Amino acid sequence: DLSAYPKRPETVIHNFLWMTWSRVHLRRKLQEDGAFERYDLFLFVRLDTCFGQVLDYADIDRMLDGHDILMPLNGHWSGGWSDQFCATRAPAILPHSQPS
Repeated sequence: DLSAYPKRPETVIHNFLWMTWSRVHLRRKLQEDGAFERYDLFLFVRLDTCFGQVLDYADIDRMLDGHDILMPLNGHWSGGWSDQFCATRAPAILPHSQPS
C-alpha cells in the first residue's frame, strides 16, 4: 500500500497518459492529412516552456545523430524525465509495427 506516499499532482499517471495520447493523436492526424512525411524533425514543447535563445534546428538535428530522442538534463524536479522539451526524428515516433 503506497497511499502513505502520495505522488505530487504533476506526476500522476493521468497527466503522463494524456500527454502521450496527445502526441499519438497529433502523429495520426498528420499522417491522415498526408503532412507527416513533410517533416524530418519533431520538437515537443510544453506551452509553459520559455527559451533563453532562439533554437538552432540544424544543431538539434546534428545532436540527434546516433540518438532516437533528445531531452534536457534539467527540469526533472520530481526525479523523473523532463516533459518540458524533447526532439526526435520522424521514424522514432512511428509505431514499431509500421514501416518508416
